[in-house]
Amino acid sequence: MNILITGSDGFLGGKITRKILEETDFGVIGLTMSMDLVERMLSREGITEKDRLRFLLNEEFFDTGAEGMDIGGAVHLAFSRRMQPAADIASSILFSSRIFHALADAGADKVINMSSQGIYGNTEDIRTEQTPPAPATQYTMAKYASEVLFDDIMRDCPHHTNFRLDPVAQSQNVLIGLCKSAKEGLIHIKGGKQVFSFIDANDVPGAVVAMLKAGGEWDKAYNVGWNRKRYTLAELSVMVADAAEACGLKRPVIETEEADIALWAGMDSGRFTAKTGWRPETGLRKTLEDMIRG
Repeated sequence: MNILITGSDGFLGGKITRKILEETDFGVIGLTMSMDLVERMLSREGITEKDRLRFLLNEEFFDTGAEGMDIGGAVHLAFSRRMQPAADIASSILFSSRIFHALADAGADKVINMSSQGIYGNTEDIRTEQTPPAPATQYTMAKYASEVLFDDIMRDCPHHTNFRLDPVAQSQNVLIGLCKSAKEGLIHIKGGKQVFSFIDANDVPGAVVAMLKAGGEWDKAYNVGWNRKRYTLAELSVMVADAAEACGLKRPVIETEEADIALWAGMDSGRFTAKTGWRPETGLRKTLEDMIRG
């Protein structure tokens, strides 16, 4: 059986591809916008096992059709970044719909749609899967719209679910900015009470594989991340300063500018852990040290 991965050439796509090849017997069919991006991903991830690996351009896949590809499951990752133009975000919804219809027609059995904790909006409390969606941005509304499309189109698929993923630490501007400032010796923040939660990119593939291996009924959505763990911006600043020292840098000065900024994050991921036994392993301190060294 093959697992189709959209966005296979991306940051998470490459890590998930490698994990599936290493820890399962599945083959991988990766969709991409460019074979040059594929080659870079394979080099970045050190993937040399290619007997169970095949790549197709997106339109090549739609032109060929899924018939005969033995697609038993899929991980849908390909989606516009949150800061890209509105037209790109809209195109991502259309692309998602085409993928979901192709998977439904192929009779795929296990399908994961990668969504975001952002669909909960700025809800102050720790979010569970029963927390009502309240998208606050164009991007998160598009993510929620894709969830709705997914649930409708894949309704006859035996196992399908939305991963409401914690923000991936290595791609979050707040952490990238704090680490850059730490290396320059001065961390300047506005407010400090804003609340964030994160997951390390290297923990996500294990969650995907755990879900693909899970039997029984699948819920329509799972919160996937650090269970009920979250940090204020002030706490993150101190953690980054500590990480900078641990990396041999002079401890940066932290300056705080008063500002009344409300921002909330944090999920209860207990349901996913109970279902699969998966737990994230990489603490934020290690993530920050790796980011600073990088």
